[in-house]
Amino acid sequence: MTIYIHVWTFVSVFKAVKNDMEGFVVGGEYAQIAQYPHSVFLDINCGDSYICGGSLVTNHLVLTAAHCLSSCNSVRRDHIIIKFGHEVIDRMRTQSVRKYVKHRHYNDETLVFDIAMVMARNAIELGRFVKRVALMAKYPKQPSAGYMAGWGVVNSEQEETVVLKATVQKFQPNNVCSLLGNLPAGTYCAGPIRGSGAPDQGDSGSAFVIQGYIQIGIVSYKNPRYSLVVYTNTTYHYDWILRTAERLNCN
Repeated sequence: MTIYIHVWTFVSVFKAVKNDMEGFVVGGEYAQIAQYPHSVFLDINCGDSYICGGSLVTNHLVLTAAHCLSSCNSVRRDHIIIKFGHEVIDRMRTQSVRKYVKHRHYNDETLVFDIAMVMARNAIELGRFVKRVALMAKYPKQPSAGYMAGWGVVNSEQEETVVLKATVQKFQPNNVCSLLGNLPAGTYCAGPIRGSGAPDQGDSGSAFVIQGYIQIGIVSYKNPRYSLVVYTNTTYHYDWILRTAERLNCN
């Protein structure tokens, strides 16, 4: 039996809505970029205009969600802009994009393999407020909760924040995640701890981290009925990340 559920991706759309899948921090707390120096803001203008999040994995490469780039078929200098280095959007430094790669098995309807990598045109200078995440091939132990920061909408009126916000999310057991039906391969679900807020539109692609700097997931989509968020599992995709980074750096 096929189960159809209504899910939202966390893309924030400026000009047009592509479909009814929306992949958030509503509530949460204001954060300093020094707490999440890996966090980047992606300003995407490929026909439709979107905002998404991402994370620095090297001084050239940003990890994000594939659905953030679903309208992009090529890259011009102004199609995708990486912003970084400050919690306030208007004070961030910027860098244009040279190229990007979406997972070749990504599906825009099911959101399976919702992972992509973007390459900056020039090296991004690292420092106190601009740092790389750490990626792991497997967890040392199963974490109970993680943190996510982004510049998505901040309330039910869909007002976007100009300042970084963060939320803590608790891993949910299989019997809870099963409320969402069959999750895509290489994903898991988490939900907000009471009063901690949750990701929302504009937070797609943002990193889900433990211990402050170890990335274990990417914001993919949520089911508003259950307040559950589905994350692309970066440990599951660890080999893809390594291969794609090598491919982008060598081409």
